[in-house]
Amino acid sequence: MAPAPLLERNDTPDNTDFKPPPGVILPPKEFRTLLEKTAGYIVRNGPAFEARIRDSAEGNPKLQFVLP
Repeated sequence: MAPAPLLERNDTPDNTDFKPPPGVILPPKEFRTLLEKTAGYIVRNGPAFEARIRDSAEGNPKLQFVLP
């Protein structure tokens, strides 16, 4: 299998030329960063880590996105 192509710097949503599809609202950059980092940790560390994150999300408004 061939490796995935690398993204150019201007292929990211942070580029000022980026326009999301109609009706799509991008979350603030601070939230996107938290979401991406949390998802990365969950992917690398597995279901047990996800369960710990969910436990810590109770009462934490910044982590509500991990709750079912």
